[in-house]
Amino acid sequence: DALIAFEQGQIDFNSVTPDTLYRFENNSAYRIVQQPAFWGYEFYFNMKKCPELKDPKVRQAFAYAIDREEMVEKIQRGAGKSGNMGILPDDHIWYNADQPAYAFDLAKAKSLLDEAGWKDTDGDGIRDKDGKKLSYTLSLGSDEARIGELIQARLKDAGIAVQVKALESKARDANLKKGDFELLVSGFGGWGQDADYLRVRYSDTTTATTNTVAPLAAVFGYHSDALNTLASQELSELDDGKRRQMAYEMQKVLADDVPTIPL
Repeated sequence: DALIAFEQGQIDFNSVTPDTLYRFENNSAYRIVQQPAFWGYEFYFNMKKCPELKDPKVRQAFAYAIDREEMVEKIQRGAGKSGNMGILPDDHIWYNADQPAYAFDLAKAKSLLDEAGWKDTDGDGIRDKDGKKLSYTLSLGSDEARIGELIQARLKDAGIAVQVKALESKARDANLKKGDFELLVSGFGGWGQDADYLRVRYSDTTTATTNTVAPLAAVFGYHSDALNTLASQELSELDDGKRRQMAYEMQKVLADDVPTIPL
């Protein structure tokens, strides 16, 4: 066991999980180094399969209704950071702090759904509109059931019904690439790479995979003229200062649109 070997001084470096971190805190014999938050989970909407999710107000309501800080505390035991709707994490060198925070706000979520015309007309606890209910299947990995439970509970409070469907991770990822899902949670470890991945991942005019980042916007049905224009400009811009500003603007567009929710 690597952790035991580390404690016994047989090795000099080892990673620790949140539930074992306490064994090394407040002990001068150890130096704790926190890695940047470049791996995390992302919540996807399939706007092709569920057209009502094309409404930004509905997606914003999801963002306000899901308590991301609760997930950090209950799943990662505080050893993590909640995601940003502008996609780039706090630790990214081109992170733009000038964006809506989407802190947990159930009242705001309900208000947005009301504005979008989704109300519980039959008293069953699920919002509906024109005969359609806000009821979905959430696909995630079999070891991510707790994430699904927390999302399910918070969305229920907002009037959105979610059935959690646990899959093997390979099947879940294959469904994401094919667009075979309604809502889906998947992990992504490329948050710290060049900000060009905002173009690759969220511009629906992008078709080629770059630096292991697959183009997904066209798969799940996200389209933004503003994002596409910025993405095209960023691709051909060689000046890093100008590229940074374009990345800042792309983050603002994404934070307003909420095509996905970084958890």
